[in-house]
Amino acid sequence: MDSITKNDELREDLTRFIQAIETIKNTASSSEELLDLGVKDSFAQNIEDMRKKPLESMFQMLVVAESGVLSFLISSFNTMLKAQEEYIEKAVLSSDENSVIQYSILLKEDSVVIRNRFYDILDSYKELSFSNRVKVVFHFVEKSLFKSVKVVDEVI
Repeated sequence: MDSITKNDELREDLTRFIQAIETIKNTASSSEELLDLGVKDSFAQNIEDMRKKPLESMFQMLVVAESGVLSFLISSFNTMLKAQEEYIEKAVLSSDENSVIQYSILLKEDSVVIRNRFYDILDSYKELSFSNRVKVVFHFVEKSLFKSVKVVDEVI
């Protein structure tokens, strides 16, 4: 993958991040205007609930944050797998449950050297402090068995 493509992907991620922040800002502004009119919308209600029930709200925020982390990791691993597309005939997300992200991969040519490229990705991930919270697994599947793989999302 060349640097232009990597920069384009990064630019797209930054744009999505900016859009998400703008959406929150616009929602908060609308809630403030409605509150001035005596109307409390769901966003304002959530803010009020956070003040009234901070522990419950923190737990709910943790659940939402973990869901966001899971989505971010899936997106990141999808991008990493696409960067190795020259070696992959097919790759699917086969599970994203119970804090385990599982990919099933059918290699164009199965060899130790090629598998090591993927193990290097996993080794890099394992060096991150949060890798113990969400496990990532690559299953290398034979062509004859690939049709029986559960597919949550197609990557390649």
